[in-house]
Amino acid sequence: MFVDRDMLIDTLDRFVEKLKQVPGIVAIVAGGSKARGTAETFSDTDLGLYYDRQNPLNVGVLDAVAAECDDRRRSGLVTAIGEWGPWIDGGGWLQMDGHPVDLLYRETSKVEAVLDDVIDGRIEVAYQPGHPFGFFVFHLCERGRTLFAAMGSRSLDHESESKNQRLSRTASLRTRSTFCF
Repeated sequence: MFVDRDMLIDTLDRFVEKLKQVPGIVAIVAGGSKARGTAETFSDTDLGLYYDRQNPLNVGVLDAVAAECDDRRRSGLVTAIGEWGPWIDGGGWLQMDGHPVDLLYRETSKVEAVLDDVIDGRIEVAYQPGHPFGFFVFHLCERGRTLFAAMGSRSLDHESESKNQRLSRTASLRTRSTFCF
């Protein structure tokens, strides 16, 4: 299926505007191959929805927004928080203009803790449904493009000067690691 890139960008822009109104979302970050610039023709669009544990996102409102924007116009497209496991703790799979759009919930304090661990050289491989060989927890720190950050929320770009200086002195796990089975 051919996807009109300009139409998809307009659709995603409108979707992000609606997501900004969902109570509890403190940031929206585009990730994956689209954010890295390595997307193929049929690559999906990954949107990280960041929330704080003290004020979790309102999944009911999110489901209504997803149903309104999804090509199929049906509810039940997003999960409850925690339904997918401890790391990617929920999300949804949508279709917009015939294109797959994945929503991935991320709890901000967990992401910050993992980032600190990675900077300090502590790497964890954890159980996560859908990842038969384990989930490399540092994937939570994957660089993305912030599309929205609520007023007063901390930066989720991982652009903090001191953290970036420390990260630049460590090996890039995503690009320099070789995994052998």
